[in-house]
Order: sequence, then C-alpha cells, then structure tokens
Amino acid sequence: MTRISPRDRLESRPEPSGERPRFKRLSRIAAAIAVLLVLIALATTLPGLALGSDVARQAVVDRLERMTGEPVTIEGDIAFSLLPRTRVVLDRVRIGSAGSLTIGQIVAELDPMSALTGTANISRLVLIRPGIKLVADRPNADAARSQSDPKPRQLAKMLLGRIEGLRRIEIRDGIVRPHPRMPGGDVSDIDLIVARASAGAALRLSGSFLWNGQTADVDIDIGAPDALMAGGSSNVDINLSSPPLTANFDGTASLDSNATINGRIKLTAASLRSGIGWFADPDLRIPDIGPFSLNGELLLAGLQANLQQADISIAGSQGHGALEASFAPATPVVGGTLAFASLDFSPFARAVLPLPNDPFDLKRPIDIEFARAVKLDIRLSAAQAKVGPVPLTDVAAIVRLGEGRAELDIGDAAVFGGRSQANLVFDANPATPSAT
Repeated sequence: MTRISPRDRLESRPEPSGERPRFKRLSRIAAAIAVLLVLIALATTLPGLALGSDVARQAVVDRLERMTGEPVTIEGDIAFSLLPRTRVVLDRVRIGSAGSLTIGQIVAELDPMSALTGTANISRLVLIRPGIKLVADRPNADAARSQSDPKPRQLAKMLLGRIEGLRRIEIRDGIVRPHPRMPGGDVSDIDLIVARASAGAALRLSGSFLWNGQTADVDIDIGAPDALMAGGSSNVDINLSSPPLTANFDGTASLDSNATINGRIKLTAASLRSGIGWFADPDLRIPDIGPFSLNGELLLAGLQANLQQADISIAGSQGHGALEASFAPATPVVGGTLAFASLDFSPFARAVLPLPNDPFDLKRPIDIEFARAVKLDIRLSAAQAKVGPVPLTDVAAIVRLGEGRAELDIGDAAVFGGRSQANLVFDANPATPSAT
C-alpha cells in the first residue's frame, strides 16, 4: 500500500476557486498601469523631444566647432530620430569660412535617456565623405609661426580635449588634398575609427587609407593617454602595413618639450626605392638596390633620432651597428657605423651605374639626383666583401652622400695577398654627371 505524506496532501490540495484567475487579472492590470505610465512619460516629454532635435543639432554644431576651432555651416537637410537609435543626421556641412573642410554627411548618435529629458549627449560621431583642403603656408609666415607653435603636450591636450566625451569617432571615405594640387599629394579612401571605452581607458586609432597609389592599414594604441597628458609616459604600439613598406613600433612615449618615444622599431620593404618613394616622395629617383629591412632600439627626441642595436639587411647583405639622424634641416642628415660579416658592393654599383646594354650605351646619363635629397655619412667594416668578381677581406670603407655627390671610399682592404685602397665618386654638379 502506498502512503501519502502530509506534504503530498498539501501540494495536491486544489486551489480555492477563482484565486488563479484573480492573480492573472491583477498582473494584467499592473502591466497596463506600467504601460500607461510610460505613455504618460512619453506624452509629457514629446515636446521636449521636438525641442531636443534643435538641441541635438546645436550640440553637433558646438562639438564640431570645438573640435576644429572654426565656424560650422549646415547647408543640407537635418533629420532627428528617436528609434531604433537616437541620432541626428546633418547633410552637407561646411567648416571654416574658406570651406577648407567639407563633410557630405554627419551622423551623431545620442544617449537616448538624455534625449528624453531634452538634452543631447553625443557618444558616437560618424563623418561621411569628409574632405580637407590643406593650403600651403606663406613663406613669410614661417618665422612668426615657429614662435607660436604649441609644444607637443599642449598640442596633444588640445586635440584630446576636443574629442573629450566622445567614445567613438568614425571617418568614412575621407580625403585630404593639398592646395595647390601636387602629384601624389592626396590621401584618399580614408576609413578610420578613433575609439575610447571610457575617460580613463586606452585610445585606439585603426583603419586604412590610400596614399601614393597604395592602400595602407594603420593601427595605433595609446595605453594611458591621460597619464601622457599629465606629464607621464604611456605604452604606444604602432603598426603600419602596405605593399611597399611595413613598419612596427612597440615602446613608450612622453610629451616633454621634444616629444620623446623609446622602443623597438622594425621596417621592412620589398624594395628600398619603392618603400621610400611611397612613404616620402614618389618623384625621388633612388637606385633600386633590392629588399631592405631594419630593426633596433629607437630613441626619438623631437627631430633627433638614435638607433642602437640596429640590424640591417640591404641588397642581400646583413649588418649590425648604430645609426643616428637629424631631420631639423631642410635636408635630413644620417650617420653611423655598420659592421658586416659579408658585404657585396656590386648591387650598389650596378644600381647607380648599370652596365651598358651595347657599345653605343657607354655614354649614357648617370642619375644621382638622390644624392641631393639626403646627407649620408656611414662608416662600414666587413670581414669579407667583393666588388664584382674581386674578393676583399678586412674592409674599412665610408659611404657619403650629399649635395649631389655620391662617394664610396674604401680606405683599406686586403686583396690578392696585399693591401689596397679605392675611391669611387659620382658627381652630379658638373654640367655632365661624372664617375671617377
């Protein structure tokens, strides 16, 4: 016989008639009251929302004027929506009296709870088809401008202050165009995202752009931007990737009077000529000496750079040493020392002075205009080297470039059981460039 426990009897006892329907009715009434309260709240705030559309528009205008320091004019339509996203859309925006910045459309996403109270807090700003026209400075303004240029920390504070409170800024299909126009001067197809989760969080910039005919991807992480602004330092990670050139930096940065960065840098180019031509000047005629890579510990203070523990691979030869550079003058200056286990001078000679194709090609022009673009003084040493078919050992040499003159000075080398010296000079300054 099965015994029924008191608990089972209690659970199996039928509910009083009408108790469950009464509970359902009360739940429905409570839900109806809640919906009614929401409708009343919306009804009382709808006038505020209508007013909020103007407030939202003005908030976007104020934010843009704060970001750029220029007056903002809206030449197109303005649309405000609450659902599914609270946002204001502005068409055809012109910034600056001269129209140096135009934006096809701006989408500003707002905090919906703030919008219900008639205020506009922008959390995300999307700039679609922005176009920037860079006007060259007048030469006579250079001296006055150099006295008034802000220091790096002041400039960074100003830039971060202008985007303060925004969690995300997106740039879509942007273009930067110098005026007057110049070949290769445009930066187009700009798609960038600047994101920061909160006021104390890291800042990240990522995206892509088209520069000198090649697409590049960029990713920059600043670990502690607030500490950077306060005079401290921050971890910085920079990655740039394009077909001609790949660059990576991982280190720290501080914004003192010189804007110092310190860390590991790596550069890789399938061709030194194409890498420099893409990054710096596509019209710069550089000898094609083949693939190039460089990595080391970089200290950059202002316009002075120092690279220690540098490993370099150029034209198939690997070296190690230290380099330094100054970018303050109009012409960059690079110096240093490099040691090679094995160094082949032949690719350099063939790049500057290619072999003739036929007997009538002996009097061909020598293009060494690249020697005007940079001043170079590098001391080389090699346990083994060769110039064409000639083997050399214990080589000490200097490579000099500058003012239209390229020189390879082999001060000492062992060859065929003896010691020798050699000097090869290419000079573009005479009426006819010469090699001696």
